[in-house]
Amino acid sequence: MYNERETSLHLLTTSNQAIWHSSLLSKEKMLILPDAATDIIIKKKKSSMEIVFCGAMKKAAMIESEEKIDYWGFRFKLGHGSQFFNFSMEETLDQIVEISQYFEKNKIEDLTEFPEINSLKIEQEISKYLLKKINSNQYQESIRKINYLAKMNFGDISKCAVSEKISRRQLSRIFKIYFGYSTRDLTQTRKLNRLVKLSQCKNTTSLSDLAIKSGYYDQSDMNKSIKNLCGFTPKELMFQLYNTT
Repeated sequence: MYNERETSLHLLTTSNQAIWHSSLLSKEKMLILPDAATDIIIKKKKSSMEIVFCGAMKKAAMIESEEKIDYWGFRFKLGHGSQFFNFSMEETLDQIVEISQYFEKNKIEDLTEFPEINSLKIEQEISKYLLKKINSNQYQESIRKINYLAKMNFGDISKCAVSEKISRRQLSRIFKIYFGYSTRDLTQTRKLNRLVKLSQCKNTTSLSDLAIKSGYYDQSDMNKSIKNLCGFTPKELMFQLYNTT
């Protein structure tokens, strides 16, 4: 089960992509694909709760649990998570960072007994910390730069470096500070997610056509990229997405 909504707090619309909730039943499997997002995630089991920052993923992950788990998440827009924490985004690639110390954990723990009903209240508790970080002109300027860089694809960085009057290496370093990974990684992740979205359409065509429409050079290029990101061939990935129980 998965659902998401837009933030209800106007001041956070700048950096929030979605508020989401998901449940994983006992013995159930869930395939998580890289999507370039970073999230604050509350993970609630029967006897424990964690609040973590989940960095951008470079590799797909399969989650399975021996017990029911509820997840509540605050998903940041691309690169925006870098503005709220002191740790490096590169350090969080394919990692989670414990951040319970920033929040009133006991209050949130009570609210997560019914995460769907209390979603707005949980958001408000998380937002108390986040809102302290965005009342500055420096934040607004950083967001403008992040949004500009987020539009780049692999191959654009040299052109952008010239326009910014800095070296390609400097711009690559700045990009990793905000996003944690390179423009090459971002481009491959975008192609993967475009492929998945197109595969859900009723008029889905052959894999070779999907490859071109998703931005890959050809089917061979797609096969190599998907294997690297997910550990599956495209056909195996489709099976996992639509047949995993």
